[in-house]
Amino acid sequence: MEVVKELVQRGNDVRYYSYAMMKERIEATGSEFISCDQYDPQMDLKPEDAERISTELLVNMTLAMDDGLIGEMECWKPDCIVADSMAAWGKLAAFKLSVPFMSSTTTFDFNRYSAKVIMECYHKSTVKNARK
Repeated sequence: MEVVKELVQRGNDVRYYSYAMMKERIEATGSEFISCDQYDPQMDLKPEDAERISTELLVNMTLAMDDGLIGEMECWKPDCIVADSMAAWGKLAAFKLSVPFMSSTTTFDFNRYSAKVIMECYHKSTVKNARK
């Protein structure tokens, strides 16, 4: 959020496409919040729904967001689009609008404790998938 806050402080108009649960944090940066919740009404983004976040979900959301967002962005005429590396719709929008695209890639801070948790989750997932 610090990058967004800095862009706003430098006088840039920033629109931030995200989910309602992030609205307050996004608006606190001074940027304009645009809800993406309507593109997947079943997605509540609860921890127990983690398995739903897959390639299929990302593709379906990209297709659902394409028409509405491209038209909206054409009217706004952004100078560039910055999107998370998993937000394929951001890259697609930049391509269609012929504007520069920057990918933001987040990662976790790993240590021996987080690595242990990740390996436990991986093994549970592997066992579960082997049973299918």
